[in-house]
Amino acid sequence: MRVLMVYTGNICRSPTAAAVFNHIASTMQFSDRVDADSCGLHSYLVGESPDPRAMDVAKSRGIHIPASPARQIQTADFGTFDLIFAMDRGHLHELSRLCPTEYAHKLRLFLDARSNDGNVPDPYYGKTRDFEHALTLIEEGSGTWLTRIANNNLAD
Repeated sequence: MRVLMVYTGNICRSPTAAAVFNHIASTMQFSDRVDADSCGLHSYLVGESPDPRAMDVAKSRGIHIPASPARQIQTADFGTFDLIFAMDRGHLHELSRLCPTEYAHKLRLFLDARSNDGNVPDPYYGKTRDFEHALTLIEEGSGTWLTRIANNNLAD
């Protein structure tokens, strides 16, 4: 299963979510069945590396965020990926607008599986603790989604 994490510029939450998803899949011995990637909705950070603060906080928890350059979502991504996760409701709305109708069933709000407000807060303008909080939510959401994938329970 190919999974795509999407947020604004692809330097904070989305690469963190992809790295955490892959890390937890590996610890669940599930990495042979699941692979996560990330992209942004907008082009203004294309080519940039992930935010060093996100990388440092993840590293402190034993998670490696690859220094892959940011990229913008492409129309082909909707067909390529099996699940496409938005990190907040506004981005889910934007993805819904961009997504070809035949792939709309692939779109999900990342934290919907946790039954909270569904938004991973943006740590970019915050402090280290904001990156830590976002990472904690991403870890929880990843664990929940991977369990659902393992149990073939992807219904909304």
